[in-house]
Amino acid sequence: MWKRGVTMIKKRFIQQEPGQFLALPKVDRIYLELSNICNFNCEFCPIDNSKRKKQYMEFSLLQKAVDEIAEKEITGWIAFHILGEPLLYPKLLDAVRYVKSKGLKLLITTNGALLTSEIIDRLIELKVDKLSISIETTDEEAHESRRSGVEFTEYYNRILEAVRIIKTSSGDINIVLSMMNTSTKKYFDIDKNIAINVKKSDFKSKLSSFIGDIYASIERNVSGEKIAQSLVKLNCNVSKGIKIDEQIRVYIQMFMDWGNSFTTKRVYPSKIGFCGYALNNVGILSNGNVAICCADYDGNTSLGNLKNNSLVSLLLSKKAMAVKEGFNRFRIIHPYCQRCLGGTNRVKAFFKGLLSIYLFKVRSHPLKSKEVEILV
Repeated sequence: MWKRGVTMIKKRFIQQEPGQFLALPKVDRIYLELSNICNFNCEFCPIDNSKRKKQYMEFSLLQKAVDEIAEKEITGWIAFHILGEPLLYPKLLDAVRYVKSKGLKLLITTNGALLTSEIIDRLIELKVDKLSISIETTDEEAHESRRSGVEFTEYYNRILEAVRIIKTSSGDINIVLSMMNTSTKKYFDIDKNIAINVKKSDFKSKLSSFIGDIYASIERNVSGEKIAQSLVKLNCNVSKGIKIDEQIRVYIQMFMDWGNSFTTKRVYPSKIGFCGYALNNVGILSNGNVAICCADYDGNTSLGNLKNNSLVSLLLSKKAMAVKEGFNRFRIIHPYCQRCLGGTNRVKAFFKGLLSIYLFKVRSHPLKSKEVEILV
């Protein structure tokens, strides 16, 4: 019994150097980018800024990542997302099957344009845990800014049909439908126009109408008046989940600038601050580079490549530990993190750093809402 306990303890630690043992890393979620190829080209996405070669992740690399994540219990959640559209991945169903075979939970984030009834049936069959659909806007004109090549009515109806199929099936997929509120864009330096939901006053009206369409798609009779009344006191200027029922939620997603990705102005680095994403939401890019943050879409914070390193060794590397220890002291170590939290003048950079400490440490994670509004 004593030996078994010692063995269990040893399994939770790794020897870095003689006499030095470190606890195996635990993270909230690991993002696997199946591909950085997308069938949309949205204005709010930095895919045009990316300098990486367009490619699909090698399936053997996905297997290596999933094997180690499961064996070392690094996280219980895998997400298919960073850049690109996961449903374009040629071996998507094999990838889903492999993740689930290891006892891990799986989130797939998609723009939803490729959600055919056949694909949905297979995702239900393979027991995907959560499907996040980035519809972002219910406005036909704003939809044009996503440069999808898909006519809006066809796209919108496909999303509602996907919700209906999942809801009426015997599966347990949780559905999250994201709508973007761009009222926060005034806080960022952006060189280009972001045409999604530009009128703040219209957002709640669009949200109310969308929720009504969701209820209609699942044959729930909820009046527009009741929905509007439920939203009266809702603060739409913070990220928030709205509970439709036990399986469906609408998520208000606030616009972010992907770390000053939409400006050509000089960015002054922020030296103080805190990030709740770093080493908690790790990204494995389609080329194998392991980024400390899922928002680092080009791997500027890469700890190394998974093709010739173990994930554990990268997450416990001196480079990773320096970043982590720096944030613990509210010091931003990595130059890319300094730019991400920086500003176009020194005063802005300083206050953005202070704000990051408030949002992530004093208040709560700025993109995770603890409050869920229940409509019915």
